[in-house]
Amino acid sequence: LATKALVLAPDLSAADESRWPAFSQAVLAHDVHAVFASPVVIAASSVAALDLFRHRPGRLTPEAVAAFGHAASLAAFPLLDLMTASNWSTGVDVANDADWTSLGSLERVEVYQATGMVMDQLNVSPGEALARLRAHAFAANRTASEIAWDVVRRVLTFEENPSGATP
Repeated sequence: LATKALVLAPDLSAADESRWPAFSQAVLAHDVHAVFASPVVIAASSVAALDLFRHRPGRLTPEAVAAFGHAASLAAFPLLDLMTASNWSTGVDVANDADWTSLGSLERVEVYQATGMVMDQLNVSPGEALARLRAHAFAANRTASEIAWDVVRRVLTFEENPSGATP
């Protein structure tokens, strides 16, 4: 997290692997031989890490490394939803809040539907559409799911207005 860099440890039992001596011995005892970690970054700050563990030693392919980095980027999105929830700014301990349990749910279909609608409205890529939806949620101090429901119900559109600006 401190370096905001990808950490690849393809063989924890290798003689030259000395980063985590106590951790390595503990996970090797549970048949974990490789660990890969990627920072989850929001607004240039590392806020979490996405970790992959493997039972056999071995390097990730370049395609797998790219996919892992993409997965870490996607992992930030539920955290953005949580950050835009009203309790984030109130100082409430969100670790014990119901919002954390909802992060693991798959009930975010409306976000994907709205992303598709925004893609069509603005003729942009999926990543750009999702970024705009989440940015709008952040600016409105609402969750991405709330904004998505407004888009799906056609209460909110992202079509450019005559001045050329979008929401």
